[in-house]
Amino acid sequence: MNKVVVIILVILPLALYAQVRVAEPAQRVAKPVAPYDSTYIVCEKNLDEIKRYIGQEFFVIPKSEQLQNYGYEMTREKTGYISGRIPYDELAGKTLRVVDVVYGGRTSYDRDYYLTLVNESENDTVYWKFSDSEYDFPFLVLGFKDKYEKTHKGKSFLFKGVERDDISDFNTGKAVHLKPGDKWTFEELIIVPSSGAVAYVRYMCSNAKGEHIAFYSDWFVEKAKMDKLVRKYGQRLCNTALNDEIAIGMPKELVELAWGKPKSINSASYGEQWVYSKDYVYFKNGKVTGWN
Repeated sequence: MNKVVVIILVILPLALYAQVRVAEPAQRVAKPVAPYDSTYIVCEKNLDEIKRYIGQEFFVIPKSEQLQNYGYEMTREKTGYISGRIPYDELAGKTLRVVDVVYGGRTSYDRDYYLTLVNESENDTVYWKFSDSEYDFPFLVLGFKDKYEKTHKGKSFLFKGVERDDISDFNTGKAVHLKPGDKWTFEELIIVPSSGAVAYVRYMCSNAKGEHIAFYSDWFVEKAKMDKLVRKYGQRLCNTALNDEIAIGMPKELVELAWGKPKSINSASYGEQWVYSKDYVYFKNGKVTGWN
């Protein structure tokens, strides 16, 4: 009898222990990164957004002669501050592929994003601190160039801005008179180094007279888009927006066309406030009530 009790006492703890399952949890699945859709050059300053660049080719934009001595604000050092510069001739006009994006880690107080870029033909790796400012973005994303040219070549655009005579034909140097609403046809994306400033991506367009202008992106709007806006809001308000002006009663869509996206948006009891660099626009029920 005693032997039976002993056996039961020995087996019972083992049976209880066997009921506890020891399991390894599944590894956390990383959030999938949406692919780069080639609809922008400079993205928002957000890790998920910046990671979309991985795998994309960046063309290093050449600089004007006045700026070449400053080189490019990048480094070949994997850690530490990115305070040095790489000589101009070592990077200008080269194609780099984005292979990684990391957040911080170069110093103990680092709160920046960094792209790792590789020149595969020369086995060269450089690191660049991301900036979401067009003025500090020294690349043209080749995916954007390819997609934009394929989808927009031959399409009609309307000049947007004030009437001006200070623009020259890109090929001949002769003065070109520009009026809001003038129709132009897109041909290609180009890089134009400018003195005293960074080089810019320009949109080469021609008109029925055979004149050629290298437009900035905020100088024009696609004609098909403008036709839809005219049907929706009327010619008067659309003409105002084409002149880079806003008016009482103007909808948000036309304000954005005229002045671009606001830096921030505030909500209050009186409605909504759009904040620009030096201006504030006020809305009630989606329409402009005033600005200052």
